[in-house]
Amino acid sequence: MPIVARPPSAAYQIRKFVRRHAALTGLAATVFLAVVTIAVVASVQGARTAAALQDERRQRERAVAAEQRAASEAERANAEAANARRRFNQVRELARSFIFDFHAKIADLAGATPVREFLVETALRYLDNLASETSGEPSLARDLASAYIKVGDVQGNPYGANLGDTAGALRSYRKALELLEALAESEPQDSNLRRGKAISLDKIGRIQAALGRLDASLLSFQNSLSIVESIARAAPKDARAQFNLSVGHDRVGRAHAALGQWPEALARYRESFAIAEDLLRAAPANRGLQRGVALAYVMIGDTLEALEQTDEALDAFQKGHEIVTALVQADQDNATFRRDLATSHERIGGIQAAIGRTADALSSYRESQRIWSALVQADPDDANARRGLSISHNNLGDVLLAMGPMTEALASYRQGLNTAQALARNDPDNVDLRRDLAVSYWKLSEVHLALGSDRAARRSDRLRHLREARSWFEHALGAFEELRKADLLSTADADVPTRLLRGMQECEAAIVQLERGEAQPPPPAAEP
Repeated sequence: MPIVARPPSAAYQIRKFVRRHAALTGLAATVFLAVVTIAVVASVQGARTAAALQDERRQRERAVAAEQRAASEAERANAEAANARRRFNQVRELARSFIFDFHAKIADLAGATPVREFLVETALRYLDNLASETSGEPSLARDLASAYIKVGDVQGNPYGANLGDTAGALRSYRKALELLEALAESEPQDSNLRRGKAISLDKIGRIQAALGRLDASLLSFQNSLSIVESIARAAPKDARAQFNLSVGHDRVGRAHAALGQWPEALARYRESFAIAEDLLRAAPANRGLQRGVALAYVMIGDTLEALEQTDEALDAFQKGHEIVTALVQADQDNATFRRDLATSHERIGGIQAAIGRTADALSSYRESQRIWSALVQADPDDANARRGLSISHNNLGDVLLAMGPMTEALASYRQGLNTAQALARNDPDNVDLRRDLAVSYWKLSEVHLALGSDRAARRSDRLRHLREARSWFEHALGAFEELRKADLLSTADADVPTRLLRGMQECEAAIVQLERGEAQPPPPAAEP
């Protein structure tokens, strides 16, 4: 068979080319494989990069969205915080208005004690709630301290209208002092904080005196005076600082007087008077300064009377009386001024009775009683006014007993007793009230003894009165003995239990004499 020639195929030519150019073909194959590999790797890496970029873009979009949400939430939170702060400030301002505005407008009004209690306790609740919701608010702590002082005043400040809660007042004043001392640690030179501490110590001293803690009271008053002295030295032209200094001397004087330290008391009272008088010369129309001078006259008069300088004491009382009379005439609705006037009549009446001017004393005591009665009628919850009325009944009874109408004296003493019993029952920690009650018992024993000594009376009536007298002597002795055992008996009353025991024994002897038919009258017992 013949061989037929045909054109070379593509595959043949490629094989032939490869054999002839093996090195070049190998290199080309290597380059091709490298290119392919690179292309594959690049493709894979590109896909990965694209995926990463897409993921990054999604994360960025999510981050932007989250940031926008966070910004929106922050804006909403800021708005809510602003609203909360606004509500906080509104409630706080309302509480401050209760304490400093509304309360100040009614503090001296007769009959305002229950309203004052409502205002300050409501304000205190608001402030306590705010304090529990936030911390680190120094100005809020100051407001709280002021609120506690106002609450204490309403509860039991013995120098003004109060509800007769002496123990509660002491707790409130101590809370105020704790707050102010904590604030003063970071701001020891802040004069307002120091002044607040001085006020708190002054209030605590008043309560300690009412509780019979006389040495502690003196220390509190001295610490308060030390603070106001330093403030006054730093600001000799500051009338407020100087007035507080005058008050500080007065308080220390009262503490010395309560301890029977009369020369020391008189020295402090005269310091107080000199400062108040200088301030009044510079501002003669200032009623607060006028009252300060009037009270200084009363304290000086008390001390002079204790030192048996009767004429000088009466002169001081009368000078103070002129000032408080003018104050009441200028502001007849001011219960504080009226309280001062009642006290002034009482002091003058005491001197008049001591020097034998019984008719004048009777007039002074009746006027004092009239004022106290009006104050109690206007504000039956005011323990201070009720105590004043109780004492006025006893004072009136003393003069009536000296003048002769003993049944009237007995009625007056009984009225004093009724009030004294209620006050002591409501505030059993108050030593002043407990002593008032003991004195009421003593006075009733005296008037019954006087009625039992009346020879013109029937024997049965005399015996009845003498037995009543013995019973009241026993009550009085028991009350004073309780004070003595509790170490609460003042220096001035140290011999009272002995005097009462002697009076009770003399009364018993008179009963025995009458029961035996003997005519001798009982010897007079020691008077209160």
